[in-house]
Amino acid sequence: MKFCPKCGKKNKTGALCSKCKPKTPVKDVSITVCECRKYFSKNRWIHFNSIKELIRKITKTDAKIMENIPLKPGLEKKIDIKGDKKKIKVTVKVTLCHNCRKRNSQYYEGILQIRNPYKEVMSFIRQQETKMNKRGIYINRKNEVVNGFDFYFSDSKFLKNFVYQVQSKYGGTVKINSHLYSRDYLTSKNIYRLNAVIRFPEFHVSDVLVVKNSPVMVEKLSKKVIGRNLRTKKRIVFSYGDYEILEKVKTTVSKVYPKLEVLDPETFQSTPTKNQKRLKVGQKVTVVGYKGLYVV
Repeated sequence: MKFCPKCGKKNKTGALCSKCKPKTPVKDVSITVCECRKYFSKNRWIHFNSIKELIRKITKTDAKIMENIPLKPGLEKKIDIKGDKKKIKVTVKVTLCHNCRKRNSQYYEGILQIRNPYKEVMSFIRQQETKMNKRGIYINRKNEVVNGFDFYFSDSKFLKNFVYQVQSKYGGTVKINSHLYSRDYLTSKNIYRLNAVIRFPEFHVSDVLVVKNSPVMVEKLSKKVIGRNLRTKKRIVFSYGDYEILEKVKTTVSKVYPKLEVLDPETFQSTPTKNQKRLKVGQKVTVVGYKGLYVV
């Protein structure tokens, strides 16, 4: 049988018994909470159900807390609760977490600058905004400018991914730059502001461009443009750059055998087309002119 080295009481380990073991001094407690029922711990905001249950959890006591603690930003409440050996001073500070601060202010970490936007792009942003809000990300301001809009996002990391998501879906060219704006002393992290510009081209899907001296119909817009060469019928992928948009003109099929012919929109003469399609005489079609006529 082993003994406590201080009082001689028998025990199994030979270490200090519970009575002789030095007590860890009870420390005062400071708790930072938000009105949305989250408290700040270890650099993150954690949800809680009841402020009184939270205090008992953090102080590791079963104390009865009689004081009312309203979750109003700016409030600092000091209370004393009964611990095992002495009273514990608890300070409850009510502030706004990152999400609530972003939602309730003009706070922003990045600007999405959209130039020459399509209607579909604007509809997509409106649809995605509801999903963003559920994740605690907000567009706190929208300004209409020449040739587009500026959207002020509360989260720069989300904005960086979002602008490429828009580009993948609707095309356009993207430019991004960032600069150090501030520092969050609660989390000890730097805050950067991001500028993301997405500029959409003047053409759309189904438009016909002159690319490398060939007429190309646009089939898809993404990071690059995907089209089809009307002369060779081959698929082509090219970057946004130098191009000429060909004007589409309505005309009529004048002949289908032995080759397809249409009425030239300028001369009104029956003219063979550079590409062949199965059509009927008298059928209305759209053509573009580039070193000949092409039915599109």
